[in-house]
Amino acid sequence: MNSKQFIFILLPLISCGEVGEYCTEMGCVDGLQINFDPDIITHGNYVFSVTMDGVTEVCEYALPFVEENGEYGTCDGENIWLTISGTALDPSQHSIPEMYIPTNPIDISIEITRDDVLIVSSSFQPEYEEFAPNGKECGPICYNAGHTIDLME
Repeated sequence: MNSKQFIFILLPLISCGEVGEYCTEMGCVDGLQINFDPDIITHGNYVFSVTMDGVTEVCEYALPFVEENGEYGTCDGENIWLTISGTALDPSQHSIPEMYIPTNPIDISIEITRDDVLIVSSSFQPEYEEFAPNGKECGPICYNAGHTIDLME
C-alpha cells in the first residue's frame, strides 16, 4: 500500500463520529482588584487595614520604598497583595497603584492611614463576574471583580 492509499483509508476513519469537545488547560484565578485613583505617591508611612467578611489583615509600607531583606513592606496575612511601582527609579517615582485580593470576599472595608492620619475609609460589596477561559463545560470557572477607591491625598 502506498502513502496515498493509506491517507484515503485513514480519512474516513478520522471524520466518522461526533465532533468531540476539546478543552484546553488554561487556568484562571479568583480575585478582587482595587485601584487607587490617583496612585498613592505621597511620601510617608502607610498602614492598609482590610477587613474581608469579618477577618482583618494589615499591611505596612513606606514611601519612598526601602528594601529590607528583599521586601518593601509587610503584611500579616496572605490575602492582600499590594502592587508597588518604580522601585528601580528615583524615589519621586515610587507609587502604590493598586491592591489585589486573591479571594472573593462579599463584604470589604478598607482603611488607609499615612503617618497615623486616616486618608481613606471605604466599605463596599463587589459584584463578581464569572470567567471560564475554556468554556463552562471544561472548567475552571473563576469569579473576578474590580473596584476603584478615590483618594484625597
